[in-house]
Amino acid sequence: MTGALVTGCLFAAGLSGMYLRQQLPNGSLTPGTVMLLRRMVTALTLMTAIMLGFTTVSMKSSFDTADRDVKRLSAQITELDRALRRIGPDAAPIRDLLFRYTSRIIKDTWPDRHSRLPVGPLAPGELREQLRNALEALPALVPTRVQFIAEARVILRDIVATRLMIFESTGSSLSPWLAAALVVWLMVTFGSLGLTAPATPIVVASMFLLAITLGSAAFLIKEYEDPFSGVISVSSVSMENALFSIAD
Repeated sequence: MTGALVTGCLFAAGLSGMYLRQQLPNGSLTPGTVMLLRRMVTALTLMTAIMLGFTTVSMKSSFDTADRDVKRLSAQITELDRALRRIGPDAAPIRDLLFRYTSRIIKDTWPDRHSRLPVGPLAPGELREQLRNALEALPALVPTRVQFIAEARVILRDIVATRLMIFESTGSSLSPWLAAALVVWLMVTFGSLGLTAPATPIVVASMFLLAITLGSAAFLIKEYEDPFSGVISVSSVSMENALFSIAD
């Protein structure tokens, strides 16, 4: 939707420039005026390209960071399950809590993809506290068991920290003012191009293709803005694998 809207706005701006050229009195667009307009368009295009490239790289970097955090979280959950297995059979209820905690995270992070995933009424924060309390209540019977319990507690703290980073990466992170400014700059550029270019079919087609290209860039920026929603999003496969390893 965003890409199509940007494409339409840019192409309309270009056609508006062509229409305005036809309405101007003869002799208004002198060679000197056209040269000045083209220099202004070059400067505006350069500034827009820099900002557009910077915004795209920034959004892609945030997306990649969220993807790494999800993979790190799944590895930490798997490691915690292994630590609980090493503790012994009396850690089975804690593994069940970990299973429910992981299911709740998956359901809350990817609600559209895992709408049928059965989860309880408790929020992730409540399940996390139950996990912490259960680990604190485990009796340390032998020295090796003390080590395993301490290891599990450290992993749980790491899980909480990683989960917080993932939560902070959700939602909109692109300033609407910056997005509006970029679109306005591009519309001015297209309008100026239409004002100085001849209204031939080749020029119109080229302008439309350029509008599609920039619209696709806007689409990518919008998709990268929220890593967990939209057509392009962080995969939940690693978290699903961690859940399956707990259930095994």
